Amino acid sequence: MHGKASKGMIWLRYTMFYPLYPIGIGAEWWLLYQAIAPGAKISPVIPPIFYFCLLLYIPGSYTMYTYMIKQRRKTLNTARKTQ
Repeated sequence: MHGKASKGMIWLRYTMFYPLYPIGIGAEWWLLYQAIAPGAKISPVIPPIFYFCLLLYIPGSYTMYTYMIKQRRKTLNTARKTQ
């Protein structure tokens, strides 16, 4: 170990995001959506803010997901070249 990750751990880190990112993004989106009704009881300003945040998930999740795909390609290609 000594500050260096094993090849299996690197592969796992850069591969498991494929199913985990959509699950996490979907869970966050659903929880924020479910918080709209209780938030409306607190203040009428909260629902529009939450709806705006939900809209931000569309470009934000695409950006993060494609970034991780590029990072995976870069990291795993570098690991293959050093073998």
